[in-house]
Amino acid sequence: MFIIFIIFVFLNIILNLNDVMNSVYDSLFIWFYNVFPSIFIFYNISSYLINNKIFCYASKIFKLLIKYDSPRSYCFLFINIFLGNPGTVNLINNAFENKEISYNDYIKLNDTTFFMNPLFILSFTNIYFYLIYLLCCFIYIKLYDVFYKVDISNNYMNKNNNFIFNFSMLTKSISSSINILLNVAGLITFFNVFKNTIIFIFDLFNFNIFNIFITNIFLSFLEIASGLKVLQQYNNAILYMLLFSFQGVCILFQSYSFLNKKNISFKRYILSHLISSLSITLIFIILKFLFHI
Repeated sequence: MFIIFIIFVFLNIILNLNDVMNSVYDSLFIWFYNVFPSIFIFYNISSYLINNKIFCYASKIFKLLIKYDSPRSYCFLFINIFLGNPGTVNLINNAFENKEISYNDYIKLNDTTFFMNPLFILSFTNIYFYLIYLLCCFIYIKLYDVFYKVDISNNYMNKNNNFIFNFSMLTKSISSSINILLNVAGLITFFNVFKNTIIFIFDLFNFNIFNIFITNIFLSFLEIASGLKVLQQYNNAILYMLLFSFQGVCILFQSYSFLNKKNISFKRYILSHLISSLSITLIFIILKFLFHI
């Protein structure tokens, strides 16, 4: 199956070289103007904040939503709200490998770090939708905490965490952010070429004749930035909520590439985000029905 798809990729490049190159240019344009500034700036700020005592104390407000073993885990949840992924996932993984958070916290954080960068969301919607989005996410996190079963295995963590941020950590943070950005650039380009090939196959066999709407929805969930541009024509809040909470296959691949594969499987990671996305969207639909939001 994979070999057949590769053949279609080559056919698409040969027959539609301009379209494929435009797809690559669009990917790098999105990366440079939309992704690079937010990840580079927010990641390095976040690296400082997780080592700031005042920020970590303020983060404990999230104890109202979910219980963690380590106080620092609340920092990562707070950071995820304005940093998004894959940056937060990388910080969580580093903390787990340094034994700053427990195994339970590592799993719970990766299950609930599904927030998108607010500037990214606001570029497609408005402040009212963003606040409703946050409310739905918070309700889901509370429900998750109620039903989550604790696994006490592999739960060791270093309780003597030092809150230090020096020049060496700054240079390491910048290096990590560049590594993340290069990873993101490659995957965005790959997924846009992948999507372009899917469109080529659909056009070749007239698949999209049956339902253009379903085709557009399917393609939108591969890569969120270009996908949202497609969804704008429908102006549907439910679709926005579903995609923002799921984040798109491309971002999930980016995030998983920074995880320790021995501690969490790709199947579990995708499934947990699919469940959270559907649950958050269902919460939104219920609130919409009950309170006409």
